[in-house]
Amino acid sequence: MKVKSWRDMTPAQRVGVVVLGIIQVSLLGAALYDLRRRPADQIRGSKKLWTGLVFIDYVGPIAYFLYGRKSVCSCACDHECGETCECADDEACTCACA
Repeated sequence: MKVKSWRDMTPAQRVGVVVLGIIQVSLLGAALYDLRRRPADQIRGSKKLWTGLVFIDYVGPIAYFLYGRKSVCSCACDHECGETCECADDEACTCACA
């Protein structure tokens, strides 16, 4: 199959390419922003590894958001410590700073 040039594409195809490009850049930007702001102890693996992996189109940023970030406790603590904890949904939270 021959690769189409921009001129050979229909207007709908051009819009599709632009939309997919915007989605890709947005995913990359969001992943890099999150990597920069998130502490290293809240990331599975090294930050350098994930920074390289997020540049793999679509797969990298999605993999980071699904597997690279450790879950932060979503239970209702009496204090806003921001610590990660390993509590399951049906267990009581045991925050490290409590």
